[in-house]
Amino acid sequence: MVVAHGPLVVLYDENKNPVGVVLDGAVYRLQVEAKVSNFPVVQPVSGPLTNAELRASPILIESAISNAVRSSVAGVEVDTSLLPANPIRKGALIYNDSNSVLHIGLGTDEVTLNDFTFLISAGTLWQLPLGFVGEVRGIWVDSGGAARITELL
Repeated sequence: MVVAHGPLVVLYDENKNPVGVVLDGAVYRLQVEAKVSNFPVVQPVSGPLTNAELRASPILIESAISNAVRSSVAGVEVDTSLLPANPIRKGALIYNDSNSVLHIGLGTDEVTLNDFTFLISAGTLWQLPLGFVGEVRGIWVDSGGAARITELL
């Protein structure tokens, strides 16, 4: 049995197929099985590792994070850019250092209190979805405070 001490993140390839998971900082390659109609048994299609071997040997498929850039954006009641698009971004953390809810929007579209992607409660840390390198925008319910942002490169 695997006991997780943190969140599980699923990694996808360019065709949106799951290819691995990140668990407690280690990256694991997924092994899948498929049933082919002209075979009466399940055939492995993922490679040489068995399920037990896969779970026992993490395989690094991403390089380590070597740099972080911190910034701060004042809390305002209008749509504002929190992070520009960055093709080399490996992740980002946003801490809502305010007394108001922060509405987050992924992409370039305007964020409103009725059109957003995520809510970050006051005093809460939020992690950007793995692999997202586009623009991140935000709007607060009430002005004041700031978003404390750490972009991982």
